[in-house]
Amino acid sequence: MNVLLIGAVAMIAALILSAWLMTFARWFPIKGIDGDFLVDYKTMIRAHVDYALMALFSLGFLWCCDWGRY
Repeated sequence: MNVLLIGAVAMIAALILSAWLMTFARWFPIKGIDGDFLVDYKTMIRAHVDYALMALFSLGFLWCCDWGRY
């Protein structure tokens, strides 16, 4: 069950990092990120929502399987 906890923490970290990356790439055009890495902001926003849902599902499955042991 530790895999669910570690995975949820990793997805939450990816969620926060992608949010800051999208914000700073909009404010400050960074060479190498703005044109090459972030081509489509809609796809990045969808990925951001997917990370949030996967983290919630992982934490929900962890809670259901362990009944709040953590």
